[in-house]
Amino acid sequence: MDINYYKPFLKTLEENTKNNNHIENCVLIAYNFGTNLQSKQAKEIDKEYEKLNDTHFESDIYFASLARDYLVKDILHNMDNKKLSKAIYKVL
Repeated sequence: MDINYYKPFLKTLEENTKNNNHIENCVLIAYNFGTNLQSKQAKEIDKEYEKLNDTHFESDIYFASLARDYLVKDILHNMDNKKLSKAIYKVL
């Protein structure tokens, strides 16, 4: 598949990164390229972030961030389209 097909998707990821909206990127990547389980995990991490934003416990947010980062890296590492995977890494 031509990487130009994914330019709008990459632009969205780049804008989310600039706006510090990393969890939305995680959900988008999981939904589009992950397994059903990974997509569910991303949604659970998103729910956890929502709860943590009210409490502001940095240690809890740190572990949720680790889970998010691990999930995204796992999905990108296992993608068949390595060129697209690298392009996504660059905008994150």
